[in-house]
Amino acid sequence: MTPEDLVLLAMCKKASGGGGGGGDDAGSYGTSGTISLPAQWTAGSNGTYTATATANGYSVTGKTVVNLVTDAAVISQMLADGVRQIYVSNSGAALTAVAIGGYPSNAMELQAIFSEVS
Repeated sequence: MTPEDLVLLAMCKKASGGGGGGGDDAGSYGTSGTISLPAQWTAGSNGTYTATATANGYSVTGKTVVNLVTDAAVISQMLADGVRQIYVSNSGAALTAVAIGGYPSNAMELQAIFSEVS
């Protein structure tokens, strides 16, 4: 199962009344919480931008995978800012948001599903 599959399953579960909310158990798909992104981003190569991401409602380990869950308002803002893709990488429990094409112009808090991998 891919990370995208996990996000879709979690979104379906939330839409059907299961899971959702900060820190709630999303069943075998992980634990829901939020990720805070700052307004300040650092330009990288090939149209990438990075920023430190902060997990809310979850204690991140070096084996935590973060899947972002967006809604229409977030997607609209990202498109307006030129963001084509955004994801969160984890290096030793330090979370870094990576945006491609542009970066969010405002600080924002996104829903996320946190999972531990072996």
